Amino acid sequence: MFLNEESAIQDLRCWEEIEKFHSSMHPEKEEATARQIEKRFLHKNYLFDSQNPAKRELQLKVISVGGGMYGEKILLLQHLSDVLREVQMYARDRLEKKWLPEFLETPEFKKRHSVKRQTNNRRSSIKVSETNLNISKWNVSSIYKGLQDDVTYVNFMEYLTITQEPGQYDVNNVLFWIEVQRCKEMEAGGITDIILTKKMNAIINCYFLSPVLPQLQINVTKEIASGVIKSARVSVQTFKDAEAAVYKDVMKLWIQFQEFCSGYNENILPFDKLRKHCDRRRDNVLSEQQCLTVNRKPISR
Repeated sequence: MFLNEESAIQDLRCWEEIEKFHSSMHPEKEEATARQIEKRFLHKNYLFDSQNPAKRELQLKVISVGGGMYGEKILLLQHLSDVLREVQMYARDRLEKKWLPEFLETPEFKKRHSVKRQTNNRRSSIKVSETNLNISKWNVSSIYKGLQDDVTYVNFMEYLTITQEPGQYDVNNVLFWIEVQRCKEMEAGGITDIILTKKMNAIINCYFLSPVLPQLQINVTKEIASGVIKSARVSVQTFKDAEAAVYKDVMKLWIQFQEFCSGYNENILPFDKLRKHCDRRRDNVLSEQQCLTVNRKPISR
């Protein structure tokens, strides 16, 4: 199995255990469960591994959110849930940006994927002709369905990471929108209010009350964010206005991504060329701003 061979199984287990913790229906066991997860993953062999450490920024964030550490234990129990959320995001990031792309390059995957493409003509979903590339073609269900494909999802996230401008939240907008769609599926599946509340709280704490400043991590107005935070409804409708606000960005980004992919094999997209183009554009903007700043300086006498 790829995960075992590549020593990535620990990232997957970390993400799964914390996800189960946040979805638990036994609040009285939360502290004990959190401490078990802390013991398994917040140590020098995983999060603080000196050979392959997490980014120093993340390590400091975990320590800060947890109120400091004594040995390998978080000091403030009431913040342990927030700490685990940060660790889960780290594990998910490694799964999506490191292990999944490597898995997609394995001969086993390429062989299965090649057969799959021959049987269901998946290529048509990623290579879109300009004549069919219009807003009416894409709706919530079609975009969400497209992102269920691992290859498409990874490519889209890579595209957003490269093109996202400083101060913007393109990646977070898409991730928030995806989480809301998952929340809808959970609600439609008849889950309990307890589990739904935990899922909603996880979304709110990640995107509206982030422990990392600024607290609001998506492109919605403060009024919309305030409405989400203050809502007492146990329903995905709580996110209705926020979802509608970011969906316009998701739609625009998705169409731009489809244009970028058009004419290319989805497994060999020109990301290096795109990265150089974006870097050159940002350098030009920076140079123009510096020139304007110099020209505005008063002449000394």
